[in-house]
Amino acid sequence: MRSSHHTQWAGTYAFAAELSRRSYDAALTVGNTPLTDLLCISPNGRPFRVEMKSLASKTYILTGKRIFEMETRSDFFLVVALVPETGPNRYFILTHQQIKGA
Repeated sequence: MRSSHHTQWAGTYAFAAELSRRSYDAALTVGNTPLTDLLCISPNGRPFRVEMKSLASKTYILTGKRIFEMETRSDFFLVVALVPETGPNRYFILTHQQIKGA
């Protein structure tokens, strides 16, 4: 069984690759960048931020309360990547408004 560290990186890189395949620009952040794992630009030039959560199996995610308390942003998304040991990855994309409504 791989570590959660490797699962997180696998999910983040794989999602960035999927964005790139669709002509989005995606840059991984390095260091202490709370709530931002990817900085992205859509094909039409609109910038947005992605917070990634990657899991090896269907379970729960942990996130800080800050994501719920900050002002709702239309340029912020939470992506949950299911990265199983075998089989394809699955991605669940939530807008900030959807997150706060949960």
